[in-house]
Amino acid sequence: MSLTSPICYNRHMYFFNSIGNDNGKIAWINLIRDPVERIISQFYYLRVYNKDREKQVLRWGIDPKLWFKMDLNECVKKGDPLCRYKAGDYQELQLSYFCGHMKMCREVGNQYALQQAKYNVEKHYSVVGIMENMNLFFKILQHYLPRFFKDISEVGKIKLNKHLGKSKSKVSNETKIILRNRLSEDYELYEFIQQRLQLQAKRIDDVMI
Repeated sequence: MSLTSPICYNRHMYFFNSIGNDNGKIAWINLIRDPVERIISQFYYLRVYNKDREKQVLRWGIDPKLWFKMDLNECVKKGDPLCRYKAGDYQELQLSYFCGHMKMCREVGNQYALQQAKYNVEKHYSVVGIMENMNLFFKILQHYLPRFFKDISEVGKIKLNKHLGKSKSKVSNETKIILRNRLSEDYELYEFIQQRLQLQAKRIDDVMI
């Protein structure tokens, strides 16, 4: 079956090597954010009450009352496995999405997972943006993938929608420092992607001169 028009598939998903099935026609893109801010956002997003989430928490064998009242500062301070992020723990990291489905991709502190994530970004992803610089992301999308993102840079400045700002503002600097130190691989990937994005932007500017 041949496709006559471009199709965009949008979902949170781990990278998989699609070579052999798409004849090289899949253009991977992604958007990341500061790793600690991602953890904070995810932590409190998962604690917004709804009935489906309550059922899921019960399946995990956790008291829903404790789950929905859980505080990230206390969770980190007590070394709760849910938010410990110590080397050797298995957690969903930001780099997990770029590394793939292998077990090592969820292991905190795994250097092989970090290198695999970098390799996949460089080899397979057309563009990976940084949430803290959406306008640059739009500029590069428009240049590299014009069939999908023509004139997207005209959207202008984007105000990020920060869920549960009041709850997230309660996260102490001490907690943020602890998490930052434990997410060193995520930060290395974050900086790698930042540098790549800047290089892509420079190439675009050089072409337009």
